[in-house]
Amino acid sequence: VQAQKEKIITAEPPILTRVYGQLGNGITLLHSARKINEFPLPFPIAQMITFMLTVQWVMTAFVCATTVRSYIWAGAFSLMVTASFWGAHCIAEEIEMPFGCDANDLPLKEMQRDLNNSLRELLDHRARIP
Repeated sequence: VQAQKEKIITAEPPILTRVYGQLGNGITLLHSARKINEFPLPFPIAQMITFMLTVQWVMTAFVCATTVRSYIWAGAFSLMVTASFWGAHCIAEEIEMPFGCDANDLPLKEMQRDLNNSLRELLDHRARIP
């Protein structure tokens, strides 16, 4: 607001309103990201999910062994179902904590560098001329 009054940034009021709205959305999204980082899935729920997956792993093997006539097909069906559920569980664990230094985490440093470069370009004197 002060830069608009001092004619450092010359933009029409509707454009400034949009900029302030986008900044507000950014702050809201930042708080949402902080909630993901600060409040992980409760440990008892994670334990229960792992226990239920283990029970499902054992039960699927027994059910497939008793209902499918071919042992090869029983093993294949049991492996596919169990691997699918455990794979979904591992993906959920990665999604639960997207911040960090793992290969599957968000590239936060690059994202921040890109945002800073965009803001620097807006401060360039060529960006002030409509």
